[in-house]
Amino acid sequence: MPQEQHRATTRVLDILESVSASGDGLTLTELALSLGAPKSSLFPIVHTLEERRYLRQSSGSGKYTMGPSAL
Repeated sequence: MPQEQHRATTRVLDILESVSASGDGLTLTELALSLGAPKSSLFPIVHTLEERRYLRQSSGSGKYTMGPSAL
């Protein structure tokens, strides 16, 4: 019997996969558009991923790219 995917875990993985595939990184707005999710839902996850260094945000462009913890 197939088990349903955990929604929050799926969202985290979707964020990481989108950012890693983007090349130049994504802003929060671009990420929300690519995932079809509200920025307000993504922000706390992205913030936590940044705090844990899985993502990093460019101070100039505001784009998120993969951080050192993701390696």
